[in-house]
Amino acid sequence: MVKNTQGDESMNFINNIKIRTKLLLSFVMLLLLTALIGVNSLYTANNIQNTMSEFIVKIFFLT
Repeated sequence: MVKNTQGDESMNFINNIKIRTKLLLSFVMLLLLTALIGVNSLYTANNIQNTMSEFIVKIFFLT
């Protein structure tokens, strides 16, 4: 039987890592993703608030 050797090196690397390390790496990746989404959400909320403030000033105070 012929084995595919192209992807074996990367798969062996993943398979040789301890479960503790795999879980830690996945937790860190999720933490970074969550932080990135949170920062983006705060930026977007601030942008929406500034836009609404300008809109209200233009509509109600006619400036």
